[in-house]
Amino acid sequence: HAAAHAGARPALSGDGRGAPAGCAVRPVHGSGRMSPAVSQLARRRQQWAAVRDSLWFLPAIAVLVGTALAMTVVHLPMPAPRGTLARLWLASGGADGARGVLTAIAGSLITVSGTVFSVTIVALQLASSQFTPRVLRSFVADRVNQSVLGIFIGTFTYTLLVLRTIHTRADGQPTFVPQLGV
Repeated sequence: HAAAHAGARPALSGDGRGAPAGCAVRPVHGSGRMSPAVSQLARRRQQWAAVRDSLWFLPAIAVLVGTALAMTVVHLPMPAPRGTLARLWLASGGADGARGVLTAIAGSLITVSGTVFSVTIVALQLASSQFTPRVLRSFVADRVNQSVLGIFIGTFTYTLLVLRTIHTRADGQPTFVPQLGV
C-alpha cells in the first residue's frame, strides 16, 4: 500500500479540491468552492513544502549559522590560562599557522563538496532518465543529503569568515589570531 511508506503523502479525495481523503472542506455558501482563506492557506503550505524540500534549504540555514558562529567566536575573549585542558584544544600557533589550517580546511571542504555532489547528481540524472524522474526528486528532498551539504558549506563559510579576521603586523595592523575560532 503506497500510503504506508514513510514520507508518502496522503491520498487526495476525489472531489477535485485537493483535500486529503477523509477531510471535509466546507464550500462557501453551497457554491462547491473553497473559501479564499482556505485556498490561500493551502497555497502557502504548498509553497512552504516546496521551499523546505529544495536542496538548498538546510544548507542556507547552515551558512547563516556558520556566519553567526564565526562572528561570535572571533569576538569572544581568550579562555583559561596555559596548562589547562581547554587550552590544549586551542590553536597556539601564530597567524601563519592559523591561516594555513583554515586555508586547508576551506580548500578541502569545497573540493569534496563539489566533487561528491556533482558526481552524485550526474549519476542520479542518468538513473532518472532510465527509470523515473522521482529518483532525482527524492534525492533532492532527502534531509540527510541536505544536512551533509549544509555541514560542508556551513563549515566552509565559517572558515572563510574566521580566516578573514586574522591579521599580522605585515598587514599594517596589530597581530590578531582568534585562537578560539581556529
